[in-house]
Amino acid sequence: MMQHNSFLKNGKTIINTHLKANHKIIAYEILAWFVLVVVNLFLTLLNDHITIMPVTGEGYKQSLSYILGSIVLSPIAIVGFSIICTSIIDYVIRREIREGYITLWMTSSISRTQIMMSKIIFIWLVNLMVLAPTIVPIVIFSAIATDAHLYIGDVFLQLFLFTIYMLMFTGVFVLLSTLLTEKERLDKFVIGGVILYVVATTMINNLSESKTFGHLQWMKYIKYISIQSLLVNVFAFELVVSDTEKNVVKLIMLKPQTWWIITSVFINLGLGTVITWLTVWNFKHKEFMI
Repeated sequence: MMQHNSFLKNGKTIINTHLKANHKIIAYEILAWFVLVVVNLFLTLLNDHITIMPVTGEGYKQSLSYILGSIVLSPIAIVGFSIICTSIIDYVIRREIREGYITLWMTSSISRTQIMMSKIIFIWLVNLMVLAPTIVPIVIFSAIATDAHLYIGDVFLQLFLFTIYMLMFTGVFVLLSTLLTEKERLDKFVIGGVILYVVATTMINNLSESKTFGHLQWMKYIKYISIQSLLVNVFAFELVVSDTEKNVVKLIMLKPQTWWIITSVFINLGLGTVITWLTVWNFKHKEFMI
């Protein structure tokens, strides 16, 4: 019990120290993300009625399902959180090691496991602090939608799936930073490459569903090698031209099966656990050139 209390106390000390040292940049990131989300949500007002799911093919980009599934709670949003994550990592890991501040923690009674776990938890907390304020306007817009009684549960499900995936994925950057602490340029190059990979594969996945590039079969297979496929989109739908002469567009829902939603949660939790363990293990056994 004493060891457990000591772990919590030491972890709280490290987290509070990081919060005090980085509160300004965290506040800027919270504000920037909040404004971005609210601006996108206001696009729903361009339709006659606010709806979660689009009624027809027309005006579907102003539906909450499109805005949440394709922008606010999508792989594109993961890129945004990746950038936020790397900026925080630069302050609490890279800079501390580069400037020698890490020795203040390592020469104290706090173990290396406690140090790294506290830093990982702090980075997770920052991501949750950035995400949390946006939940309020998302819920408000969803609650006043004309089809809220049918789909508001899906909004909460998408929020949950996004949060689990986001925490797992940002953990990848913490692991990379601990592996490449003494190779700053390579570290930034690799992390930049991961972000570029997510952007490129997301764009290809989106293009594969468009009319212009939908006939290119190779694009449809990219989703099987893109890590963001683990972020399940419960609002997925496809637009199909049902009448070419009248240019009538029909909307077909592509809601994922329940087994895949549940499986994706366990995969993300499992990957997050493994990534966290590898990060802590590497930090414990790493010789720092300080």
